Amino acid sequence: MTAIDCTFVSRPGSTVYLTTTATAHVSNCTFTKDTSTARHDNFIYTSGVYVDYGNCTPGRNPGLSGANILVDDGGFTGCPVACPLGTWGRGGPTATLQELKTGCGVGCETCPEGATCNATALPAPNYCPVGHYNPDKGSQTASGCRECESGSFQAETGSLQCTPCPAGTFSPTKGSTACQSCAAGGFCEEVGASSASVFKLCLPGTWSDTVRLSSSEGCRPCGEGTYQPITGANSSSSCLACPVGTVSAVSGVQFCSRCLGGSYQNLTGGTACFPCTAGSYCPEGAAAPLPCKQGTYSDATGLSSPTQCTEAVPGFYATTGSIEQMPCSPGTRQPEPGMGQCGPCVAGTFQETEGQQTCNTCPLGAPLCTLRAVVGHAGFTLSTIPNHTD
Repeated sequence: MTAIDCTFVSRPGSTVYLTTTATAHVSNCTFTKDTSTARHDNFIYTSGVYVDYGNCTPGRNPGLSGANILVDDGGFTGCPVACPLGTWGRGGPTATLQELKTGCGVGCETCPEGATCNATALPAPNYCPVGHYNPDKGSQTASGCRECESGSFQAETGSLQCTPCPAGTFSPTKGSTACQSCAAGGFCEEVGASSASVFKLCLPGTWSDTVRLSSSEGCRPCGEGTYQPITGANSSSSCLACPVGTVSAVSGVQFCSRCLGGSYQNLTGGTACFPCTAGSYCPEGAAAPLPCKQGTYSDATGLSSPTQCTEAVPGFYATTGSIEQMPCSPGTRQPEPGMGQCGPCVAGTFQETEGQQTCNTCPLGAPLCTLRAVVGHAGFTLSTIPNHTD
């Protein structure tokens, strides 16, 4: 028997019987029933005859060879059996499909992992969408595709599993197709993080303008001569130059170090302090040397206090910032220590030698002593001038 592009209609109380003793060729035929036909147990009764339905369309199959076909209401065209839930059919020649056995059926394939087959007569699996996965075969419901858990993602369809968010990222929601990047200014060390709470800030003294950092090694230290006082800095502009009076000899510091007593730094961004110069002293954190006060001096460097400046002795004086004491010049004297200048000899006294504490009284018969003593010039000599009368 051969039938091509034909239609078989069963009526109430009737069934299609194929009683030929040879192979029946029924290609692209439609089997249906009258609208008044009651439910049939067997729509096609093959009598054990092998039926060649030709090429089955995807999603349908010929059924077991020689088996009677119980057909759902509505009939079919082509091959009689729809692939059941959990399977799909690629279609093809009857003989080929009858060699393809799945469980108790033929001609259909088990739904693969990463997909569901939640309808009959599927020509292809319904692959899980992005953000979902299915590790099981033969899934019959759409719920077989599960959402990726928070902390994971899946960017491809038909996946068997989700991928944990790599370090430097996180995913707070289910069904993610991508993980969110950890912000600049910090890092995320944890793999599979489901919350931004794993974000750790770069420490003071460091910064980072890079997103998706996975460790603190990506936080860059501020350079020598700078400092960075806050956590989570995300720009190199957060590194500030050390102010005057402070320095940073190493990189990555939170605060600059104050110059120790006896040293100073008069520039910003310094990496080392300078020794305090002679004639001055430098307290801790000095931005410039401070001169020894009037009446004191020092020829040493590295002083840290004004008390370390040496007091001028009597007969000598020292102006502000002196590196040595100076002797009082002839005609002057200084009886006190720690003075910034010498005083002139008063009338009736004189001093011909430098570095003296007192002046000498003019002897009798020296009328010019008063003038010379007051002027106090070196080079004057004491002389006796006779008295003259008018």
